[in-house]
Amino acid sequence: MEKPQKNAWKRQKEFKKANIVCITPERMLQITKSIENLTLRSLVALLYITGCRVSEIVRYEKLWFEREEYIDEITGKKKKRVLWKTRKVVASLPSIKRNQIRYEDRGDRTFLVITVRNLKNRKTNEKSIPFSTSRTINQEFLKIIDDYTETLGSDDEMFPYSRPQIEYKLKKLLPFNIHYIRDIRATHLYVLCNLKEEELKRAMGWSDLRPADRYVNLRWEDFASKT
Repeated sequence: MEKPQKNAWKRQKEFKKANIVCITPERMLQITKSIENLTLRSLVALLYITGCRVSEIVRYEKLWFEREEYIDEITGKKKKRVLWKTRKVVASLPSIKRNQIRYEDRGDRTFLVITVRNLKNRKTNEKSIPFSTSRTINQEFLKIIDDYTETLGSDDEMFPYSRPQIEYKLKKLLPFNIHYIRDIRATHLYVLCNLKEEELKRAMGWSDLRPADRYVNLRWEDFASKT
């Protein structure tokens, strides 16, 4: 019988606990700039500033698998597992397009506004994420994105790749799993930007606050400084 595939999050659990809370915005910028390919560099920058899931930015594929029942050798109970070889794409959505990114002026401030689909939220299927252009480090991330968008037409797909393709391309270019970028951004929004719980929920596209326990990773110094 086919063995179930190991969870990618569990494979890198040791890295996450030890190092992910030590990634500062400056370190994240350094990692992003080290990627030579302009498309991939822009993708990493966009994933960081938005805190989006990878499938909300690149092409989204809804998959279907056959499942089979088996008897667990330890508990003796019936369980079900996915048969990975039966994978089929039953629906596909394009990646974010150039026209979904725009600059907006609000008073004396300018923001980059990114509109993306919102997965795993039954209340809304779309979200608009503002990103301030005032901070110097923010400008560095925006320059990376601007350098890429200038090469595209208004209706062009920015990242015409599926999630598995992107995971494969960035596997050796990032010192962590690409999905950890969302954890890093959530932690920075909470610790450095002082977002309150409701603000963080809206920024991350959550339907409630339960995901905060999984995505926000704090060092003891982060909360000790507030006591």
